Amino acid sequence: MAAAAASSPFPAASKLAAAHPPPEGVKYAYGTAGFRMRAELLDAAVVRMGMLAALRAKQTGKAVGVMVTASHNPVADNGLKMVDPSGGMLAASWEVLAAKLANAGIADVGAELAAVAGEGACGDAACEGAVVIVGRDTRPSSPALADLVAAGVASVGGSVLDGGVVSTPQLHYLVGASNATARACESARLGGLRPDVDGYFARLATSYKACLAAAAVDAAAAAPEQGTTIIDAADGVGGPQAARTASDLAGALSWEVRNAGDSASLNDGCGAEFVQKGRTPPRGVDAASDALPGSRICSLDGDADRVVFHAFVPAEGEAGASWELVDGDKLAALLAVTVGALLKRAGGQAARLSMGVVQTAYANGAATRWVAACGLEVACAKTGVKFVHHAAEAYDVGVYFEANGHGTVVFSPAALLAIDHEADAAVAADPAVVSGAGASERAAAAAAALAAGGDAGAAVEAAVGAMTPGAAAVALQALTVLINQFVGDAIADALACEAALRIGGAPFGRWIAMYSDLPSRQTKVRVADRLALTTVPDESRLEAPAALQAAIDEAVKAVDCGRAFVRPSGTEDVVRVYAEAATVAAADELAAVVARAVFDLAGGQGSRP
Repeated sequence: MAAAAASSPFPAASKLAAAHPPPEGVKYAYGTAGFRMRAELLDAAVVRMGMLAALRAKQTGKAVGVMVTASHNPVADNGLKMVDPSGGMLAASWEVLAAKLANAGIADVGAELAAVAGEGACGDAACEGAVVIVGRDTRPSSPALADLVAAGVASVGGSVLDGGVVSTPQLHYLVGASNATARACESARLGGLRPDVDGYFARLATSYKACLAAAAVDAAAAAPEQGTTIIDAADGVGGPQAARTASDLAGALSWEVRNAGDSASLNDGCGAEFVQKGRTPPRGVDAASDALPGSRICSLDGDADRVVFHAFVPAEGEAGASWELVDGDKLAALLAVTVGALLKRAGGQAARLSMGVVQTAYANGAATRWVAACGLEVACAKTGVKFVHHAAEAYDVGVYFEANGHGTVVFSPAALLAIDHEADAAVAADPAVVSGAGASERAAAAAAALAAGGDAGAAVEAAVGAMTPGAAAVALQALTVLINQFVGDAIADALACEAALRIGGAPFGRWIAMYSDLPSRQTKVRVADRLALTTVPDESRLEAPAALQAAIDEAVKAVDCGRAFVRPSGTEDVVRVYAEAATVAAADELAAVVARAVFDLAGGQGSRP
């Protein structure tokens, strides 16, 4: 083996790969979440990804990131994902290279690296000057895996910048900020684009305060009115990040962080995944003590890139409280109506920007109807955050959230220039615009909307309508800095939602009441060959078999507010079924009818549903 390593085009890398062979029978698959499995199975993959990340950094001439995390998975799992120089997800073509290198035989690692590097770019110093930023979450297995990534980088001559314990969105920020040039507005007023963790937190605090100031919201007075937000940090890396944010915004924001320290209990009975999928509150909160007026709970996932809100809502005139969930669909609705209202009120170039809300076929139909009724364009994209993010980039301003709480608001370069132009012109004409004016008019307009029975969206639209165009432009500019442009960010998204609620002055219950979700049901059917089913690009309908789609259409027509679709699984021979209708019973029956149609018309296996 030593001789083989010596003859390899990458001798040190080949020797390192030989010291960390893949476990027998393990096949690595790099998906949207990167690699993810039991931690003890990952050594071979992570050491090779260190090598590949260095090659990516060398070829682009910019820093690349590697994050060691398994997000919402149990603590015994771990994983790895790479971050491209843009601060976004790894390019799809490199996902293929990642899987190929991870699964290569030990004797073939050098050749695989050479195929990526190209002729004349091999050897132990091939990646000299390349920088890879490595971050990790709080799992017990993460430090050792991060060390293996660093060893892989060094084996091909690259350098490692240790990002330490960070959230996944923070690592995306560190990479993007390291390779980007700050916008003028950020340099002048909003803290710049500093490529370090302190710079990340400075942006959050400065832009949050700037947004509320421009909207004439007294943050210190607003926090008690809105109640305390309990942060369920999933016993993950989001705990210390949320605590730092709360400290930086003391007096302007009331956050109480729970489930924040025990990594051995990571994602166990807590966190966004547990809350959203199980439709149940996390441990550490209860109706008896947390059903307070205005209070709400915000659950992060293990690596703090997803967020959902929920609350115990006291029953009017009765004892007790009901538990209510605000998932990603409602986050998207609130942020879309807020950003849309600010664009319209800012006027000029900002008002001419295109804007769309991107959903997947799994978005609840009530959410789709509500957003469309607000006059906003709605688009549907294939399931998976990388597809939704790409679809959002087709607009000047694209809003997307999956129901699980992963999402953001994406502003194109043209949109940022237009918004900066309007904001900078407003400040030049009247520097006092940054501290807002017309607080009483804004508050009165929002209160009138709420008194008329309006929801949180109506309150935001009314409040923004009472702002001056200049103040709207400055508040919007601050939001473009607050919202993470690189990837979904639980803490930044939570702050953006807090800002929207404060601008509108709406209690949390009005956000919940924006619309009521239609009952839905999901199931799956085992089939002989899932590849026999093909869908249209957004997966909302089948292209084949045509007879099955016709059967689904007939079943949908038979129920009020009916909608259903099926899609083949990406990993196993099953077909996933989604159905929704006006009542729980109708949704259950529609799902059953569609499942039987799949079984009959698509080669069902086992017992008929």
